[in-house]
Amino acid sequence: MQITPLPPAVSDRIRAATAVPTFSRALEELVFNSLDAGATEIVASVNVQALSLSVRDNGRGMDRLALSVVGTSAATSKIRSLEELRGGVHTFGFRGEALHALSTVALVEIVSRCVDPPAAPSLVTVLQHGQRTQPGPAAEARAPGTTVSVRNMFSNRAVARKRHQRPS
Repeated sequence: MQITPLPPAVSDRIRAATAVPTFSRALEELVFNSLDAGATEIVASVNVQALSLSVRDNGRGMDRLALSVVGTSAATSKIRSLEELRGGVHTFGFRGEALHALSTVALVEIVSRCVDPPAAPSLVTVLQHGQRTQPGPAAEARAPGTTVSVRNMFSNRAVARKRHQRPS
């Protein structure tokens, strides 16, 4: 299913009270996204002092269209309606809030390559403070899947950054 924004009538009803309030929750949400993308291998790198992390997977990957909307509030590939929720959610995430919330407190770089077609290019987009770059060619080719790198988490929120950093 393609990533698309949920209609306001749906997103308003399912919005979480808090999305990605902590460094550890950010890591958890990114791993959940990898699992929901069908990944069988997930590699996470964490730099607690710098409040940066990266999650790389071998899931389905995202095409240019998906990369142009991923990280938009309530953009998800997992549900389209409240009726789908009544039937039960069979994914870890479904609200489409995690990457959007992360992009409000960090620089988020997403590099992805689709499984299909086999010759699909590696693409990159960057999200930060509600802004995004248009998806374009990645500096390096990668195998199918996605890498999400989060840098300088809470750089615009001094109190939250101090609370999450470990003393040197």
